[in-house]
Amino acid sequence: MLIKYTFDKELLNNKTQLFPDAICDDPWVLYHGTSNLAEMCIEEGGIFRAEDNIQKEDVEKVVNIYKVLNWCGVDQGGLAVLEPFSLLHDFSEKNVGAIYMAETSYRALLYATYDFAGGEVARALRKAINDIDRYFSEPKLRYEHLDMLKMEYEQTGKVGMPQESESISDFDTKERRSLLETPFF
Repeated sequence: MLIKYTFDKELLNNKTQLFPDAICDDPWVLYHGTSNLAEMCIEEGGIFRAEDNIQKEDVEKVVNIYKVLNWCGVDQGGLAVLEPFSLLHDFSEKNVGAIYMAETSYRALLYATYDFAGGEVARALRKAINDIDRYFSEPKLRYEHLDMLKMEYEQTGKVGMPQESESISDFDTKERRSLLETPFF
């Protein structure tokens, strides 16, 4: 059953709930924050994860680039979310990610923001791919990373040093461009 509700902007000011008490106090109500771009689809067919959306393989490809580089990126919303939460949790037993619901309307609101368009996995992919692009387009970032690897290698003798010509300079530009042009919302 679909209940239509006229949004009251004043409820945004209370920073605890976006709907009247009758809705928020109902233990059977869950919330899903999403963009208005998905509104028609949800109203017509419900909430579901499309099979042609982001696949586990997409996430693995990006995570593997970081592993080859022995690098964790700069943006904490990139690889730091993509590997432990997206790859090792959301996709742990299946190729298609899960859909999550929030227990409060205010918590779900975060996922309706522009930054989270397409969901948490799409956001992490965008941030991780942006970091990879920065890595290959900003020499200073690469040199800082190589300096850190050299220091770790000298201090511990356990961390292998990538050869700059193999790991950095010869990165396949076509594959890099393909990653950057992938529409993760």
